[in-house]
Amino acid sequence: MSAAGIKMHVPATAANVPTVRAAVSRFVDEYWPEACRDGADIALAVTEACSNAVQHAYPAGAGEMTITSRIRDHHLTIRVRDHGSGIATPSLNPGLGVGVKLIHALSEATISTARGTSVVLRFAL
Repeated sequence: MSAAGIKMHVPATAANVPTVRAAVSRFVDEYWPEACRDGADIALAVTEACSNAVQHAYPAGAGEMTITSRIRDHHLTIRVRDHGSGIATPSLNPGLGVGVKLIHALSEATISTARGTSVVLRFAL
């Protein structure tokens, strides 16, 4: 099974988090309709990854996040990437500290911090 996926470049703003969530949800609905039982978890994991980019990546000003998704080899993969300060840099807005834990609880997640932060979410089909 293979699906082309989506690719979005959007400003890392709170207003764009629901836009990204909706686009990923539409993609999942179209290419993996049997995921309805997992759809809320997928949407929540994407929301958390985007929210972290919005809240922590660009303390000095505006920036962008890139979201890609695809279905291949019986897995849905979603990547949320920013080119901000990275998660190793202390945040000016530390939040509650549950976003990354939630991401890991909802998906097979890999987080890397080379030139920003990349969160790769994987869901088995």
